[in-house]
Amino acid sequence: MDTSSNSQSPTFSCETRPVSAQTVRVTAVGELDLESAPLLEAELAAVDSEVTVVVLDLSALRFMDSSGLQVIVRANQRLREENRRLTLVRGQSQIQRLFLLSGLEPHFQFISGAGE
Repeated sequence: MDTSSNSQSPTFSCETRPVSAQTVRVTAVGELDLESAPLLEAELAAVDSEVTVVVLDLSALRFMDSSGLQVIVRANQRLREENRRLTLVRGQSQIQRLFLLSGLEPHFQFISGAGE
């Protein structure tokens, strides 16, 4: 099973924790922008190949720009190609608005913060 890991910058951090043998939860905190997007991308890329479901928790993000959105789109595409799944925990309204305005919201599975 994948072990916990943590990446951070002054305004952003993300942490990966196993939920089960097949699922990990990556929690993004702070501001996901051009400077911090590579940290999230690296964290998502480092998820063990045995994991079939990656839950990306956006609920603690205060800000996200198109750089963050691009990382999430690329991760979703890569995981689908590997027959794995990315599930997103809904973010604050300004985060969800990015998905809506970009037309990407229907292409992702969103869950509430309480769900796995």
